[in-house]
Amino acid sequence: MSHELLSLKHSFEVSQLQLNEKVDSIINDIRAISRNLHPVLFEKIGLEASLEQFIERIQNTHLFMISSEINYQDGLTTEKELQIYRIVQEAVSNIIKYADAIAAKVILTENKDIVILEIIDNGKGFNVKETLEKKDSFGLHNMIERSKAIGGQAHITSTDKGTKIVVQIKK
Repeated sequence: MSHELLSLKHSFEVSQLQLNEKVDSIINDIRAISRNLHPVLFEKIGLEASLEQFIERIQNTHLFMISSEINYQDGLTTEKELQIYRIVQEAVSNIIKYADAIAAKVILTENKDIVILEIIDNGKGFNVKETLEKKDSFGLHNMIERSKAIGGQAHITSTDKGTKIVVQIKK
């Protein structure tokens, strides 16, 4: 009987340890989600620096070359800039997951009336129309909807030589 109680106590301790590890993991996941929902420094450092940091993190953690060309001065509201940041995150995530690309580039430019975001990769491409018709193409739909929400338009083209996403936002 004492052996059974000792065994029960030990299994409770192991379960408690596993439970604590699981809780810690959930807390870390929530923190990561929270950071991704609104980058802590985004409002302080702005869109350009946030994009550069994001691209640097991707470059350091994935096996493909990603570069940026940013010629943007601050012509949009913080909310619109945050949506641009989210579009870049989604596009790069899709490149990593699906494109089999070895290189990608993020370009952000502006003129007096419009801001233009381009995300280009040299991956395997996909059929845009077919993919948009699928119910599970949340990433593409999110990019399009984010563009519309900030008064912009998204155009996605893709061939077997890569994909190009162009988002134009009126100032």
